Amino acid sequence: MSTVSFSALRAGIASVIVARGTPWSLAVVPFSQFDVSDVPDAIGALNAHGAFAVGLDTSDAGTDRQRVANGTWISTRAIVRFFARYVPHDGITSEDAALDMERTLIAAVVAAEDLGHILWESSSRTSTDTGNWFAHEVAFNCTHRLALT
Repeated sequence: MSTVSFSALRAGIASVIVARGTPWSLAVVPFSQFDVSDVPDAIGALNAHGAFAVGLDTSDAGTDRQRVANGTWISTRAIVRFFARYVPHDGITSEDAALDMERTLIAAVVAAEDLGHILWESSSRTSTDTGNWFAHEVAFNCTHRLALT
């Protein structure tokens, strides 16, 4: 298996999600600043449904030898945060739609074999104080070979 850098892993996960089409769109703000409080200022209410950001949380070394020429196996925790619109007059339907978006996202990322071995780890869900948005966070465990050169 070829090596995958941290930036390539983050960008690869984002590309896989964007490739799913509507409603997915990569946020214009970095993951560390991507929060539902950014709607509508940094993201815009019209573009927030399906907006997402990808961040890499932690990485841990594998148990194999770390050779400069071959790289090393590591485990990286990737997090995808996305927003889904809450429609007050049809709350249950919009909640189900947000859950379906989450399932689609998980399926797409887990299928990205060229990025290493990716497993879905966990999901968390909340809604905003205003009640206009669902905010989902999906975590993945990515085992990949990191280049050391």
